[in-house]
Amino acid sequence: MENTIKTFERNEVWTMQNKNFCSNKISYANGDFLEANLEIKNNNRGNFSTGKLSRTNNVEDYIAPTLPVEIHIHGLSEFDFSNDNFFDLEEVDRHSRNEGIICVPSIFLAQYNLDNFVEFTRKFKSLKEQGKLKNIPGISLEGPLLGSFGGTPQKGTWLPTIDEWNKIISCADFGLKYIVLSPDALSKGSCLHSENNEESPSLEWILNNIFKSGIKVSIGHFHKKNTEESARLIKVVLDIAKKYYPSNSESAVIVDHFFNDMPSNIKYAWRTPESKLNRGEDIKSLKVDEWSLDNIEEILGIVPSTIIKAAKKGDLTVCLNFDGEHVDLIIAQKIVELIGTQNVCAMTDRLEVNSMGNISLSQKENSSLWYQENGVVAAGTSTINQQMGILRIMGFDESEIWNMCSFIPYKIIGINQTISDDYESVSCLVNKERKKVLQSTI
Repeated sequence: MENTIKTFERNEVWTMQNKNFCSNKISYANGDFLEANLEIKNNNRGNFSTGKLSRTNNVEDYIAPTLPVEIHIHGLSEFDFSNDNFFDLEEVDRHSRNEGIICVPSIFLAQYNLDNFVEFTRKFKSLKEQGKLKNIPGISLEGPLLGSFGGTPQKGTWLPTIDEWNKIISCADFGLKYIVLSPDALSKGSCLHSENNEESPSLEWILNNIFKSGIKVSIGHFHKKNTEESARLIKVVLDIAKKYYPSNSESAVIVDHFFNDMPSNIKYAWRTPESKLNRGEDIKSLKVDEWSLDNIEEILGIVPSTIIKAAKKGDLTVCLNFDGEHVDLIIAQKIVELIGTQNVCAMTDRLEVNSMGNISLSQKENSSLWYQENGVVAAGTSTINQQMGILRIMGFDESEIWNMCSFIPYKIIGINQTISDDYESVSCLVNKERKKVLQSTI
């Protein structure tokens, strides 16, 4: 790319030197690119005029003025984000920048490490104020209020007191963007239910204070003992969220790794060599083509169907893993079809080292997943760029892919969608083979 654009309007799409420049508005223009001419003189924007619309899939090279987002990632390079000592923020930022991604580290927090976490977020804010960490807009917590810890480190599941919640929520001022919690964590059947007592804060108190602080909520890790109650509590979360975000236009509620750690009536993944032998017949018996909003509760169960219907209405955003192993791609594609790409966010659950929260993990032959010793899936290894490639193979067009992998995550984590003084805008060139080939600061 010979010239670098210094300023531009993000609600337009243009062409320069036979390169198509797209913005985070392409997904709201029926998947079209707006042809345009942009004159650059001495690296300054000159005359600008728009032309006709052209279909996204007919566009060859283009530049997206956002980056793919790792919205839920547990480790990058040699760093396990849930290590008791956390991780080197500047090194993770450097790796993110080199890879051409926005990274939102997800941490499992032990109760004994809460004060250290608060100090860690203070350090994060200090580095941001120094103009550093351009590719890390914030941090997230997975837990501690989880109804089922599943493949996560058990140390990251505990019931905070009011004082401990206040410490966690105070981190909103220091870069904590969202918290994964289970709406049913306090109910009977949860792994935390026995710890719940009269002095424990209620779910309503917790949610009101989280939303009031500006932190967003990601629901997940449901237990499987009372699905009707779990579904009811999802609606409690949504009702409280609407007090602070009436239209959910800022994606105040998201769903952590849909289907995983969630009660479901169906088998949605075939991971072992033995199970893969039966995958074809199993998929056929599911009659995926016949799924609709009218029958998914009977087919999938009340918890997944409650989430899908809420996402279809625009009340929440579903995070879905497209690595093909967390959730089979035929099922994942149907979920997106039912919801629409406006309320689906791609996530990887990525980890690049064989430990998470000081727990050793291992991989199986011909699998990209990390497993605990008991055989439970703990994390994945696919990257968001790899998942974008998978989404192309699945048949999604470029605007849908960028919506799920970049524009919606930007909205979730609150990155300003216009150029601002406190955030460095970055872009990437996508060539006609649909491979990201160049990252460039704009």
